[in-house]
Amino acid sequence: MVDEKRIEELIDKRHETGLSDAEADELGKLFAEKEGKPYSNAKLSKLPPGERGGDVSAAGESASPGQEHPAS
Repeated sequence: MVDEKRIEELIDKRHETGLSDAEADELGKLFAEKEGKPYSNAKLSKLPPGERGGDVSAAGESASPGQEHPAS
């Protein structure tokens, strides 16, 4: 179950003082969980395949054959 109160806290902090990397990562995970989607962040997407949180192409990379590009 997604912690809606924690999401609200992090969103408020994001707009007020900003989030640490760990808090931004936590917020991303909470949003992904809420939407029932896998989570990945920019740091994970630059790791070699197999070490990523999800199969997301880094900016400037093209998607693998048979894999949709996130911007399409």
